[in-house]
Amino acid sequence: MNDDSTFIGFLMNHNFTVTLGQIIMFFIANSLCLLMGRFRLGLLLSYTFVFYWGFIYNREYLLGILGGTEWGLILYMFCGVVILFTFLVASFRRE
Repeated sequence: MNDDSTFIGFLMNHNFTVTLGQIIMFFIANSLCLLMGRFRLGLLLSYTFVFYWGFIYNREYLLGILGGTEWGLILYMFCGVVILFTFLVASFRRE
């Protein structure tokens, strides 16, 4: 099934763009975090890049998909902030 009614169909029928420079910067930053053993910082960097690519960089495209409504983007932003807050709380806890 390759139509837009399924998530896989949606991903197969739409293109999201990210510049090569940003991908290289993401790869280098995460590689440095892994080499230095800073795993939590690497996770935070990964989350930040993915959130930027999904929300800020492709904002016009997402607005077109949602029919010009802002509620989908507000929900996306809210979920992103909750995940970031949860990560920050977990980062400051001692194991």
